[in-house]
Amino acid sequence: MIASGSDFPDLRDAVRASALGAATLRTIAALRVAWSDAMLTRTIERRLAGINELSPDEAVRSLGIAVTVAVLAAWAMSLAIPTYLSTNIPAWAFFFCASLAALAAARPGAFARQWSRSRLRRLSLWFRRPR
Repeated sequence: MIASGSDFPDLRDAVRASALGAATLRTIAALRVAWSDAMLTRTIERRLAGINELSPDEAVRSLGIAVTVAVLAAWAMSLAIPTYLSTNIPAWAFFFCASLAALAAARPGAFARQWSRSRLRRLSLWFRRPR
């Protein structure tokens, strides 16, 4: 059973009235204000707004390029790590993922059309829906 907002009202009131509870609530309120006013938060929000304004083709192309670079960088770094410390991902897997991402960057229209009908999209929508 999961506790809801109406469970344990007396306990909640007692915690809020205590010195530790009041200090915790003040700290959380201060952190929320600081987070909303932080330069990093504003920068992230601006960047996300810019990404949301991209067309589907531009978004797929940008993501494809970013994933290709990230996968190739991960492969290059895996060469510098001793075998007993590294993952067991074979080189062909890195190149396969990089090839798929590069293909998506080269042909973004086809990938955007397929994404609208994909099961992965429906699954991601199911995870993102409000509860």
